[in-house]
Amino acid sequence: MFSRFKNSIIFGAFLIIALVGIILFCGRLSRITQNTDICIYGIDLIAFHTAARLASENSVQDIYISTKEGFSGVALSKFNQTARSSGFEYNPTRYVYLPVFLVPFQLLSHYSFSDAAEYWLIINLFILLSIMILQWRLIKDYFSPALGVIAVIAMNMMSFPIYYSLQLGQTTLVVSLAVCLIYYFTLKKKNIRAGVLLGLIVSLKYTPLIYILYFLYRKKYVLVASSGVTFVSLVLLSVAFYDLPLHENYWDFLTGLSGGGIAGWSNQSILGVLLRQFWDGNALSYVPLKISSQMFFTNCILAGLVITGVFQCLRRKKGAEISEAFPLEFSAITLCFLILSPVSWLHYFCLAILPALIITGKCFKINPGLQRNILISISVLSCILITFYANVYRLILIFDKNPVSRLIISSPFIGSCMLLAISCFIMYFVSFLKKDLVKPSETESGFD
Repeated sequence: MFSRFKNSIIFGAFLIIALVGIILFCGRLSRITQNTDICIYGIDLIAFHTAARLASENSVQDIYISTKEGFSGVALSKFNQTARSSGFEYNPTRYVYLPVFLVPFQLLSHYSFSDAAEYWLIINLFILLSIMILQWRLIKDYFSPALGVIAVIAMNMMSFPIYYSLQLGQTTLVVSLAVCLIYYFTLKKKNIRAGVLLGLIVSLKYTPLIYILYFLYRKKYVLVASSGVTFVSLVLLSVAFYDLPLHENYWDFLTGLSGGGIAGWSNQSILGVLLRQFWDGNALSYVPLKISSQMFFTNCILAGLVITGVFQCLRRKKGAEISEAFPLEFSAITLCFLILSPVSWLHYFCLAILPALIITGKCFKINPGLQRNILISISVLSCILITFYANVYRLILIFDKNPVSRLIISSPFIGSCMLLAISCFIMYFVSFLKKDLVKPSETESGFD
């Protein structure tokens, strides 16, 4: 009787949280076009829109602009003039992707920037809905259907990284949907489909290469081969559409961007946190910093420790245990992808929602006891750190040199590290928790 009453209280609390999340999201969405201290609406979309317009006007030589103005912001160029003529009032950010990804945006380039931003927002909202439906299906073994819906709504509707991605006009939700589908297709043994999607996001961002290394280690050769074929096909298609000289400019442009580290508050990688904590720069600045040898080796050591720890957990699993551990392994790799990259922007952390749901769900499957309660508490705290975000502009202006305030603005990084630690803990001690994890028959796995 008491247990049923307790469960009803917990369910009611989660339901209230989900409703608050919906209200919060609707409130944010109603103000999304309003510029703030930390974000100009569509500041990243303008890069795609402008580059697509230049491509349509046969001015591809002006797409990749090498400047000394910092990581973003292009002034005094045809790129800037084109962005202004489309209705954008500020200096645009630079286009940094493979030319082939301009093709879908050339459809939007025929519209003014304000109209293109409205259409892109609607597309992103449909993508977000698809992500939420897919996430609910993927966690059905960990939560009841009703609690699963509430958990998915709460995590997505309250997520500042998701709102920030929408406000920027970014492509992050496309990548997030692809990652969810890669996980789904791998579970269903549809490795070619998973590989095609992986090749797509690798050619877009490159840093998801860590997934390919993981699937190579797990001997998913068909998946890796299909991702490689997709990547090569996209590059060849890009060269066929836009010619080789533009791609030479693209590679030169990428080389120039990769020379420094970013200490700006939105960079939530290990390197970004180190630069904020131990560098005497402004946490509002996005000017690439020259990385000292000491900082470089410190970052390498910390990244190496993370990789070593995760690898030790992976190699511990053999045979049928791999099937049981796959959800946690995929979650750990996704979190590594987020924190190990030299630059990992805050909006990338909408990808942490699926791992957060999986890891928290695994914690609920552990047998009741102190250990279970501790793990659930830490995982919920991690979700809060990833989902909510402080008013960084005021915090930095008032307490810019304070290391505590700089840790506060690194909360998504901290939450992701905590989730990664929980995932590794459960994977490593699976032999002591045989009844705690979902049985192989409950989750159809793509690992034989």
